[in-house]
Formats: sequence, structure tokens, C-alpha cells
Amino acid sequence: MIKFAFTVVVTCFNRADTIERALNSIARQTFQDFEIIVVDDGSTDNSVMIIKDFVKSNLELNIRIYEHAINRGQNASINTAISNSNSELVAFLDSDDEWKPNFLKEMKKPFEDSNIGFAYCRLVGGPEWHLEGDLIFPEVLSQGFLSALGTLVVKSEAVYCISPLPERIFVNDMCQDDYICFELSKFFSCAHVPLNLYRIIGSSTSITRNVKDLALGWYQFYKHYENDIIKFTNKSVAEKYLFKCLNLALRSLSWKLLTRIMQDIICTLGYSKAIVGLARLILSEIRRNGGKLRAQIFSHNSNL
Repeated sequence: MIKFAFTVVVTCFNRADTIERALNSIARQTFQDFEIIVVDDGSTDNSVMIIKDFVKSNLELNIRIYEHAINRGQNASINTAISNSNSELVAFLDSDDEWKPNFLKEMKKPFEDSNIGFAYCRLVGGPEWHLEGDLIFPEVLSQGFLSALGTLVVKSEAVYCISPLPERIFVNDMCQDDYICFELSKFFSCAHVPLNLYRIIGSSTSITRNVKDLALGWYQFYKHYENDIIKFTNKSVAEKYLFKCLNLALRSLSWKLLTRIMQDIICTLGYSKAIVGLARLILSEIRRNGGKLRAQIFSHNSNL
């Protein structure tokens, strides 16, 4: 028997400085029919103590805590939460971000009179996203993204359809939000709520601060969806993904990765486009970073 309208999933790893703020933004929701499942993924700081203190101070809330003995990654934490959820809808809040107080109230509305699988809103201060409807997977592929995980509300049966999520599918859980959005858009229709209800704040431990992992993660993400991109879109979309990966590899000075991406670009787009594109990125990075990149290139060449 379903007990709650929402399960709010909060995953946490070493977020002692932000987790209480995130939990408070849930507690302040104007719609209160929800359970909160917090999964701590092997934190080594005092995150768990802060979470438990929050539970003691908010006994009126339905909160459960699950603790992983070791760090297994965000997808593993989401799997733990989903397997223990009991609700019609599932929402996700990153432990370093927050919702506006009317998030759950507004995000429930699209499910009341339609047969959608999921819905998403806009970011506070973010771009104006628009994609919605049936069979939007090709459009999501072309756009290269859909939304941040914390903007999503998903029907439980839709979450079960794509679960369990693969653990460590991309390095350090990079592109995990995009993976979930892409997989949902493959199978389910969605609604877009044109309200700015989710605020990304971030923290010093945000995984996207590691540019080398970000470069490799995006390349792995592209390779995972490469066949879909070729099947449902065109070479210009593949070009967009590949040069984004190349740009990140160049910024991170990941030479082995840059070589692998260049080989893909040559195979997909041709030699001349690969060389011209690389030259443009190098010039752009030299302008952006002054002589730092040029010095690194010369240093790398001298060691060959």
C-alpha cells in the first residue's frame, strides 16, 4: 500500500557544510505529504551526525537514514533509496542545493490530469528550458541535456523501469544527472513546469570541479550514447558532443584522452575537420589562459 505522495531522495557524501540547509528546504515545503530518505554514502566527515541531529529536531517529518559502509557512488545511493521508497512520485534533492518552498506543490500538478512519466522545472537564475511531450529522446540527444536531477519529479513506476541504476558507469559519477534524464526520455513522456523552483548552490566537494574527471566522464557519456546519436540525429550533433569532449580534454591537459577523442573525430567527421577544430580550440584556450596552455604543450612535446 502506497503511504506517501512523494519520496524525497537525498544522497550525501561529505556534505557536513550543506546537508542541513538542503534538509531545511524540504522541511519548509508547503506540500507536506512526503517521506525523506537520506542515504549517506560513506562520509568521513560529520555529515551523519548532522543528519541525525536534524531528525531529532524534526520528529514530525517522516525521515529514514541509510548508511553505506564505503563510498559506492551516487547511483548506488539512489538505488538504496528507491528500493526502500513507498510513494507515488519520487523527487531528488542534491545535498548541496535547495528547493523553493512551493517545489513539491507545483511539481505535483502535472501528474494530476495527464499520463506523463516525469516532469521537470527550471533553475533559479538558469536557462529557459522548453522540451516536453512524447518521444522526446531524439530532441534530448540533439540538445545534449535535459535538466538537472534536482528539478525532476518521476512516477515511481518510471523510476523502477530504469532501475537499478548502473554503479560507476562513468568516472566518479560524472554525467549521472544526464544519464537518468536520457534514460527516462527514452521510455516516457514528460511535462515541463516553467517555474524557477530549484537552486543550485554547490559546494567545495562538487565532483564537477575536477576537470580531468569531467573530461573523461563526458567522453564516456558520449560513447555510451554514440549509437543512439548516430541513429536518431546526425553528424552535426555527434560533432557537437565530440568537440565538447575535446575542449574539456584540452582544458584538463589530458593528452591520452585528447588523442582518443581526436581519433574518434577523424573517424566520424574526417581528418581536415578534426585538425581545424583542434586548432580553433587551442587558439581559444591560449586566449583564455594566456601562456599557460602553450607552456604545457611545449613541455609535453619536449618529453616525447
